[in-house]
Parts: sequence; structure tokens; C-alpha cells
Amino acid sequence: MKNIIFLLFLISFVICSGLSSNVLAQKNKSKIVAPEKPDLEAGVEDVTFDKEKAITECWWQPIYSKMRPCSDEGGVEVTTVSKTAEKDNLTYYYIVSGGKIVGQGAKITWDLGRVRPGEYKMMVGVGKDGIMRGKTVVKSIHVELCECEAPPCSCPTISVSGPTEWIKPGEQMVFRANMAGGSQDTESYNWSVSDGTIIKGQGTPQIVVQTMPAMLGKNVTATVELGGLCPECPRTASATGEIKGCDCSSISASGPTKPAAPGELMIFTADLSGGTDKDFDNLNERSFIKYKWTISDGTIIHGQNAAQIVVQTTPEMAGKTITATVEIEGLCPACPKTASAKGEVAGKKPKALKNK
Repeated sequence: MKNIIFLLFLISFVICSGLSSNVLAQKNKSKIVAPEKPDLEAGVEDVTFDKEKAITECWWQPIYSKMRPCSDEGGVEVTTVSKTAEKDNLTYYYIVSGGKIVGQGAKITWDLGRVRPGEYKMMVGVGKDGIMRGKTVVKSIHVELCECEAPPCSCPTISVSGPTEWIKPGEQMVFRANMAGGSQDTESYNWSVSDGTIIKGQGTPQIVVQTMPAMLGKNVTATVELGGLCPECPRTASATGEIKGCDCSSISASGPTKPAAPGELMIFTADLSGGTDKDFDNLNERSFIKYKWTISDGTIIHGQNAAQIVVQTTPEMAGKTITATVEIEGLCPACPKTASAKGEVAGKKPKALKNK
């Protein structure tokens, strides 16, 4: 009997426990909050401007100047209609391509008083946490320039500085444009030189001019013309550098060190070292140097106008000596300009035929 009662008690306990669990599960389920669904109908219904165009002030005048008759016309009053924004306490977002937004909410001011003339756009939306929700509206407005007086003009002081001492032919000169003051926003630089070559800096305030050895005794005048200034302002300035003195280069020529067989090719080389062109590492960098070769026999088949030539010999040249002479142009006028080298052609000279 006791066993039956215990068994009934155990069954009742299990049933009650199950019912309690179900009740708790139902209560917990009722506490789960479904994620908020975005209102796809939310957004901006309409946006209106209080004027069809805006007038920008003369932006070159000081911000606090009393000479801005059009500044009060640069502000555009913007009104946005959005029922959902008011109902859900959403934020109004105004994204503009120019100017600035003054205020917040459904009514703001779009300040276009200091922008340049043109077309400007505004996108209006509502949402939260930087996220726009629903429909957005994009509107444009045209900005015109106030009929102001011409901007005040102040001319800069312009000068050019050049080398403070004379240089040798073949060296480089540096010229620099100096400008102080002026009301210009930006300026451009256009350089010209009376002699030599501008190798660096055209279009900038400073240039480097390469002189040539043949410019001994000459002056180089560099002139800069500035753009972007008021029409009535002076825009050019110049400076001059002087070229004196001359260090002559050492010129030599070399040929084959052994006799060549008739019909073989001979190589002759001009060597230029020291002097005013000492800053160049190799012959190819001396762009102002020109080579002119002549030979006593044979044919130059490669290298004329260069530092090395190749000469074609022929069988008939057996036993002859070939002399190659180079004349170098572009050196200082008082310097030596020529050098020679010889090459032997192996074999015996053909005997002359005797007249019978």
C-alpha cells in the first residue's frame, strides 16, 4: 500500500513540474521583443526653397566689411515636410555641394553667401544614427554673382636674382624670381634666356641654365614673365650672369695598337678630358660637343659625329698607314680643337709597274 501511495506522489510531482516549465516558457516567450521593422514609407515628402536663385557676395571683400550689398541674398530658407520624422523623432539630414547649413530640424538656412557662381545641389533625408530612412529629395539652386565693383588690385614687387660672380663657360647659372605683396590668388612663371639652355625649373620660381664652352665672353640674361596679376601690374623682371675665363680640355685620339689585316675594320677614338666640361662623366653627356672625322684612306662606315668611328680597310690598302683626324666643335674659342691617331694595315705595298 505504501508503495502505491509513493508511486502516485511521484507521478503527481512530475506532472506538476512539467506544467510549471510550460508556464515559465510562455512567460519568457512573451518577453521577447521582435526586431523593429524599418518603415519603408518613412522619409521626406517635400522640400521647398524660399527663392528660385541665390546671390553670392563679392568674396574678395573682408567678411566683416560693410560694403556687401548682396550678402543678405545669399541665404536660402529651406522647409522640409516629413510626417514620419516628427512621429518617430527622426533626424533631418542636409547634404550640400557647397555653402553651409545653419540650424537643424525641418526648417534651416542654406548659406550660399560666399560661394562662387554656379549650380549647387542639396539632398534631404531623415533617419537615425547617420542612416537615412525611406525617401530622399534632391533639389538644385542657381547662384549668381552680386553686381559688385571690380576687386581691388594691389601689384606685387617683382625682381630676379642671378649669379653674384662670373662663371666659366660650360658651367651652370641659377636664376630666381622674387615676389612680395600683391592681391593675386595664384601666379605662373614663364622664363626665357638670351643664351644657353634652361635645363630645370621652367614654370617655377627658380631655373637652372646650362652654358656652353663656346659662350666665352658672353652674358646670359634671364627674364621671367608672371601670369595671374592684375592687368595694370608690371609682370616682367630680369637678371644677367657673366661668363669669363676658359679652361681648355685635353684632346687626344687613339687607334689600333696592332696592324690590321687588309679588309679588316679599324676603330679610332677621341678622348676629351678636363677643362670646362669636367662635370660630365662621359662623352655622351656632353650634348654641346660635336665631332667631325676625316681619314687619309679607307671608308668611315660608322660613328661620324660621334666620339668613336669604325673604318673599313680594303686589300688594296696593304702596307699603308691610315691617319684619322677629329675636329671637335663646341669648345672654348681659344682652345685646341683637333687631334689625330694612326693605324697600320699589314702587308707589303704593291710594287709600281715599270713602263717598258
